[in-house]
Amino acid sequence: MMKNLKLFLIILFFLSLQVEAKKIIVAGSGGDFTKIQDAIDAASAGDTIWVREKSTPYYESINFTNGGDSLRGYIILRAYPLEHPVIDGSNVDFGDDGEPGLIKIVNKSYIIIEDFEIRNLETSDAGVFPAGIWISGACDHIQIINNDIHGIRQKNANGGAHGIAVYGTDAVHPIKELTLWDNEIYDCNLGSSEAVVLNGNVENFVVKCNDIHDVDNIGFDFIGYEGTCPTEEYDRVRNGLVEYNTAFNVDSRNNPVYNGEGSAGGFYVDGGKNIIFDGNTAYNCNIGLEIASEHGGKDAEGIIVRNNFLFNNHAAGISIGGYDSQRGNVVNCAIVNNTLYKNHNESFNWGAEFLIQYYCDNIFVRNNIFYSDSNSALIDYSNTTGTNLDFDYNLYYSESGGKFIWQNSEYGSFNDFQTGTGSDSNSLFADPMLDEYSITTHLIPFLKEVSPAIDRGVN
Repeated sequence: MMKNLKLFLIILFFLSLQVEAKKIIVAGSGGDFTKIQDAIDAASAGDTIWVREKSTPYYESINFTNGGDSLRGYIILRAYPLEHPVIDGSNVDFGDDGEPGLIKIVNKSYIIIEDFEIRNLETSDAGVFPAGIWISGACDHIQIINNDIHGIRQKNANGGAHGIAVYGTDAVHPIKELTLWDNEIYDCNLGSSEAVVLNGNVENFVVKCNDIHDVDNIGFDFIGYEGTCPTEEYDRVRNGLVEYNTAFNVDSRNNPVYNGEGSAGGFYVDGGKNIIFDGNTAYNCNIGLEIASEHGGKDAEGIIVRNNFLFNNHAAGISIGGYDSQRGNVVNCAIVNNTLYKNHNESFNWGAEFLIQYYCDNIFVRNNIFYSDSNSALIDYSNTTGTNLDFDYNLYYSESGGKFIWQNSEYGSFNDFQTGTGSDSNSLFADPMLDEYSITTHLIPFLKEVSPAIDRGVN
């Protein structure tokens, strides 16, 4: 009898939680509220806020004053079905907030934001970092899904801006169980910052199926050691999956911060740890994908780069290592099953299909296709600071015959490269016979049936 009573009370408890969950309507008229912020203030765990489209945008910035929890569930902020509500910062006064966001989540958890257009937040104040969405502090179980973010602008050459910013600032509690899925970020002036950034104490995340394009600094960035988290051990982004995202038209040459220098990566790891990049695409970026640590004596480590397509990027398809001898290390990384195609396609005085810079150790490079249509190097490893660089079972091809730079030597053919370095003993120099139509139409590097790359790799 006691067990039955206990079961009855448990069922009654969970039923009461379901009854308490509310559906709140925000609309120009006829809803529960006319402002999104008022609905947020009234919401509690388990509630869903449906925001209706109206003839004008919602001219407001939104701060989550409440969050959900593991028992009652998420607070969900969502566009009404088949409608397109717009949150616009054109008329928003963010006062003395140095980190204004059109949507802001600080020290809150169990929140979902879905299906909004988020636009037009600008500043000329170098001390202000605007963002479409700001997430900071100690947070978990945050989902940002299918939002259209644009027009976020920093007009001061000494400042920065973000499309989506995730800053783990708590010394103990990381931002974790974070999902950024199917968002589009574009037409932003980022200054010294990035379109999407995860920085500091952030772990256990998924960044999937997002598009970033037409921005003037780095697309996706995963950062450590900037002092974002006061505990150095946790001050780095780690243990995440970055898959099926696309970055294109990412170029810093017109960004006043960089004085004409093109160095913006579609994807960038700066001191991150144990992150998998799988099935991503980058094209028309200064660099397709880069792994480095900008802080001397600190590592980017455990990065797996697999099944990515990096093509028509201005300087390099993939770059690993620090850009000078004052930077940190890249260690214990794997570059496998990627296709690098016609990169270093503009008149940059540096770059290659695969660029190896300072302080790389234990780098495993297998089953990649490196294809160049210019006289630039397929591999450029011009310094002598690397150790345990393990290349094999790759396929190389250059329409101009092939150039390889390895430490202090330059090789004008693949055979000379193999003989001179002892590297890539099972690799091949041949036209991989990529299907150009599949690339230009679908951004997918299909191989023709007679390709010599088929069944040439190793598990």
